[in-house]
Amino acid sequence: MVEKKRKICFVISNIKVGGAENQFVKLMNNLNHDYFDIYLLIYSYNGSIAFDINPNINIIKNNEINRIKNKIMKIIYSLFFLRSFFKQNYFDIIQTTLFNNSFILRLAIPKLYYNKVIASIRTTSYKWWQYFFEYYFIKKSLLVTNSKFVFKKLSKYKSFSKKLFYIPNGFEVKNYNYKKFNTDKIKLGTVGRISHEKNQLEILNVLTKLKNQNIMFFIYGDKGNAYSSIKSFVEKNNINNMVKIIIGENDPKKLYEKIDIFVLPSLYEGFPNSIFEAMLNSKICIISDKANKDNHIIDKVNGFVFESGNISNLIENINYLIERINSEEINKIRETAFRKVREQYSIEKIITDYNQIYMLI
Repeated sequence: MVEKKRKICFVISNIKVGGAENQFVKLMNNLNHDYFDIYLLIYSYNGSIAFDINPNINIIKNNEINRIKNKIMKIIYSLFFLRSFFKQNYFDIIQTTLFNNSFILRLAIPKLYYNKVIASIRTTSYKWWQYFFEYYFIKKSLLVTNSKFVFKKLSKYKSFSKKLFYIPNGFEVKNYNYKKFNTDKIKLGTVGRISHEKNQLEILNVLTKLKNQNIMFFIYGDKGNAYSSIKSFVEKNNINNMVKIIIGENDPKKLYEKIDIFVLPSLYEGFPNSIFEAMLNSKICIISDKANKDNHIIDKVNGFVFESGNISNLIENINYLIERINSEEINKIRETAFRKVREQYSIEKIITDYNQIYMLI
């Protein structure tokens, strides 16, 4: 007898370029379609999808909400739309990502779906009121976090004990091989939305102190709330010849092939996809302590860690690497990083972890 497929619906407002969206799509695309009938509901469709979707996935797009300009009315409409949709359509499992989607979906969901919804926490920067809502919603949903820091914080509370799960992000590691290489001109780079929280300005401040060095710095990412100030800083400090800003490129291999040293100066991160992609591309990595809450990087073992806000410390790390970039020491650190990601963070392992949660529903 052939076992009936379980219906699972992935819910998101829209799919733009971003780490959370990327992981959301990878999970959908790589689930076993022999066991799951998979649907993707984009409830505020903006006309484009940033990543390729497996053709076996049933995509449902609603663009009515996106036409509403008032934020409060948009939330209200979303609540009514989602409640109506899930009353009319039955699924065995519903999964979403990011706080806004998780909040709206769980507020709207009919009682029929209590404990069939999987929400997520993908950042270490949650405010107290967001944790308050998680405490409320855990009564009727399951919760996945990709941060050990968040998992340990919430595991202290009895309400979360059987409903909270830690699952890191996963990568298609089979597509990568370690590359040992030499370089002449040092090329630094960072990947992420050009925003205050990603803190690209900290690296630009460093460049003003290293004008005599043969260095190029690449910034890859979408325009965010710091784009104008970044452009202005580059021009004002006359470092145009050292900085290249590239907007709209979302192919990791193209992003990383131009750089030697990857720098992540973020003020906070959950599970920073970009640094793992950099390690898979055999790049030496520098990360701020604030972005390294889960200790993904061990200083001088699989990368380098600097104190956020300490420009001198970041300069010290960059100079250390410039002097030794082609050394056996740095090649060993690069290879250690590559091996760690390849062995521990495959998308296949993450799929197995999610399947165990689906079995509980």
